[in-house]
Amino acid sequence: MDRQRLTIYLAGPISGCNKTQKSQWRKDIKKLLSNRGYEFIDPTESPWDAHREFIDIDKSDVVIANLWRESIGTVVGIVRARRLAKPVIVINTNQIESRVLEAITGKECWVRGREEAANKLENEIAPRLRHELKVIKKNGTEVDFNPRKLRKSIVMACEAAEINDDDLPVMVTHRVVTVLRSTASKTVTTGQIKDEVFNQLSHLSSELDMTYRDAFKKDVGRLMEAWKRREQIKNGEKDTDRDELFKQQEDELSDCKRNVLRLEAEVSSLRQRQSEAAGPCSESENGSFGSVLDAVLAAEKNFPDLLIVHENAKATAKDCPYRNPRKVYEALKCLAEYVREKLDALTDPAQARQVGLHEWWKDHSSIECADHESETTLNNPAFAKERTIRYHEKTIVLEKHLKLGAGNANHICRIYFESMFEEEHKLLIGYVGRHPENGSS
Repeated sequence: MDRQRLTIYLAGPISGCNKTQKSQWRKDIKKLLSNRGYEFIDPTESPWDAHREFIDIDKSDVVIANLWRESIGTVVGIVRARRLAKPVIVINTNQIESRVLEAITGKECWVRGREEAANKLENEIAPRLRHELKVIKKNGTEVDFNPRKLRKSIVMACEAAEINDDDLPVMVTHRVVTVLRSTASKTVTTGQIKDEVFNQLSHLSSELDMTYRDAFKKDVGRLMEAWKRREQIKNGEKDTDRDELFKQQEDELSDCKRNVLRLEAEVSSLRQRQSEAAGPCSESENGSFGSVLDAVLAAEKNFPDLLIVHENAKATAKDCPYRNPRKVYEALKCLAEYVREKLDALTDPAQARQVGLHEWWKDHSSIECADHESETTLNNPAFAKERTIRYHEKTIVLEKHLKLGAGNANHICRIYFESMFEEEHKLLIGYVGRHPENGSS
């Protein structure tokens, strides 16, 4: 985000309103804040729907909500913004009373008119959001504060706690960043950042906070314990129970890997014999897909609002000899269904947590889904390059992938993808094709 240009989402009643009721107050706000370094997202300028509103709120820095009359849609948008710790200014010209909303937004953010809303944004909220931070490291050096690095640490703690919730790391990161930028100081220490993460997790897991469901609070509690353990290990504190648990899990994992290798060899041998008996794979056996590329193009055509198919995925699919294109299409279709369910869940304001991909996938598909590549693979420049794409001027290293088949190249296909849910509410399909090189090949 350009910290000098803030994006304002203008929330308010739309359904059942005439043109003046919908547009006039929004025009007044834009005029009051013209030429002051703001961009505006006005939902009346394009066809409105709940999914689009959530996407636009996610892109914004501040929400100005005009509650000149009661509006369920506007309240849902306010709740969404506050879950991500985005400031919300509520214009309450008709003295609507809601203790719940006041608790969610903060009573100090309720104003009586448009000019008062513009002044609060300009004099109180905008300076805080534009506040640049430096981090003082343990060796005394200063570096720019990087929210993405913080989010990565929280994601790692979620993985350690076996929590499959894509929204939770985003929510905690936004909350921590908002608090840190609200301080008067231009610098923070790494210790202050870690303490604030713990503070936000403590708040989210509190029984006094009725905004979140009990299951969500339990996940946050597990994340808080994982965050504690992570800091203990980084500080050199020994965790005997955890070390013993890790050893036990490593032994069990080794046994599982041996069984998997044995079963994969048996399956590969069986498929090879079936392939030799059946002869060349015919088009009728794979439905209407004559190749892996056909399956990829069909998925791109059928799920344009849910999947982004990168040109690299098409190029690798074209070169893939995998003999079951129908299975490739079904795997991509299943990814699209996950995105659709995730979008549907956003319209339910009572649902504070959404099922993560890994948890959802186990209930909906027999195809193996992996979250990461090994460090050995990613640390090898040649192997990492094969998994790296450029998208919208960003360099993305693909790690999440689906494993289709086993054995030789004719019976193996890998689908690599990345979540673009925060930016576009879609999954980016970056590679569909042969098994990429790795440290064990």
